[in-house]
Amino acid sequence: MNMRTLHVEEPKLTFGLGQTALHPKDGLFLYGPAAPHAAREIRIGAIGSAAGLERLSRWMAAVRGFIPAFNDKAHHSPFPGVQAAFGIAWPDKPHQSIVLPDGELEKRIRYDDKHRRVYDTVDLLVNELLEFKRRSDFRPDLWIVVLPEDVSKYGRPKSIVPKGQRIPTPQPADAVQKRKSADAFLFPEDEAARLPYQYELNVHNQLKARLLEAEVVTQVIRETTLTPHDFLDKFGGLIRGVQDPATTAWNLITTLYYKVAGPPWRLTNVRPDVCYIGLVYKEDPSRAASQRVCCGAQMFLATGEGVVFRGHLGPWDSVRAGEHHLDEETAERIIAEVVESYALEHKRAPAEVFIHGRTRFTPDEWRGFQRGAKGVGILSAIQIQKSKDIKFFRDKTEEVEATLNLPRGTALILDDRTAYLWTAGFVPRLQTYPGWEVPNPYRISVQRGDADIETVLSDVLGLTKLNFNACIYGDGQPVTLRFADAIGEILTAGHNLEKLKPLPFKHYI
Repeated sequence: MNMRTLHVEEPKLTFGLGQTALHPKDGLFLYGPAAPHAAREIRIGAIGSAAGLERLSRWMAAVRGFIPAFNDKAHHSPFPGVQAAFGIAWPDKPHQSIVLPDGELEKRIRYDDKHRRVYDTVDLLVNELLEFKRRSDFRPDLWIVVLPEDVSKYGRPKSIVPKGQRIPTPQPADAVQKRKSADAFLFPEDEAARLPYQYELNVHNQLKARLLEAEVVTQVIRETTLTPHDFLDKFGGLIRGVQDPATTAWNLITTLYYKVAGPPWRLTNVRPDVCYIGLVYKEDPSRAASQRVCCGAQMFLATGEGVVFRGHLGPWDSVRAGEHHLDEETAERIIAEVVESYALEHKRAPAEVFIHGRTRFTPDEWRGFQRGAKGVGILSAIQIQKSKDIKFFRDKTEEVEATLNLPRGTALILDDRTAYLWTAGFVPRLQTYPGWEVPNPYRISVQRGDADIETVLSDVLGLTKLNFNACIYGDGQPVTLRFADAIGEILTAGHNLEKLKPLPFKHYI
């Protein structure tokens, strides 16, 4: 097959009343979401300090109304208000609030023991949320967790609290010397003391991980995102760069709606019973070599629904640095779980299954996938890698004055199994290329199976429009890979997460 170029047509999205549009913001403004929320209202719970909850209420009141666009450029859109865009009643404050003791989060996040610093901060949030769930009949659709900027600043793996601000950790545990031990301790208090050292040093990921078993859905928001002008430096500038208010509203409300009511838009003209699986790998150096890597799977449908399947621990080593590969048995088990979950929901096996990964697929993995995909009509394994091997440009013309970048959706097909696809590039609707650097393509290879390369390219471009963590024209990555690293971090951030049942994607973002 000769090398050739083509332009993959921009996938359309379906919104309310079956109407279509290319841009989520256009479709939501004109037609509303594809799946209107049955209750017509979102019940919001919130947890944070009194100051943080006051800032949240201010923001919730603001997004009830019109927020002008940042400027008159085509890629900036005004926010029309929650009810106007999403068709739901939106409160001007949370229905239920948990007020944390003033300064308690800021105190804990300054403990001099970095593991206790993160664990105890998350502990305060988790305990309050679980206690509320235990004693109250009110069930919010979602909890908004409002974090002070210091928690985000010092609640990360490489964060360092300035020496003069550190607070002695209460009741220092002797587990510091024992935390690498895999042996069980005789006394429960020893196990409890060791527990903080078994979690990742990341407030966001640890919070998500520790709430998975209770199935509490959360949205973590920093105070500086809600009211950025409350936080100025000595020169009068913002202490943290944030998006403009209209863009922030579009992105956050889209995410909140997705977590409560489901996908606000869907891909148009999708093939029935198609299932996409993204494989997730994350190393955990604290574990023994035989269980050092966690592999999980994300299942996505063209309708936008997603499910994350628990991690499978193992060595998963490869002769190539940065690559991990499953043995045949585990590959079979992972795909079987996905197919069985799909069949349980839809009363039939998927007609097509595409397995997406960043690395090549070994013969052992492929045999396992084939055995696990019982009843599946077409099975394919697709390698998707960011590539810097090739750059494309186009001449500047009078018709296109704004950019020299090629259009999004440009593809260079090398043969019937391999192609380059530019998921970023000039977008006519936006009249610009929404990026700073010359876009790099993805190298897409049909590693196993007999999928048509043009169909694969069209599917991958469509999957870039299913990132419901934002409201954008198209993401640079397909959703099967977009959150792989973040999900892997959450799967390894917690304790005994390999025992979790499959949970909707909304629990992880």
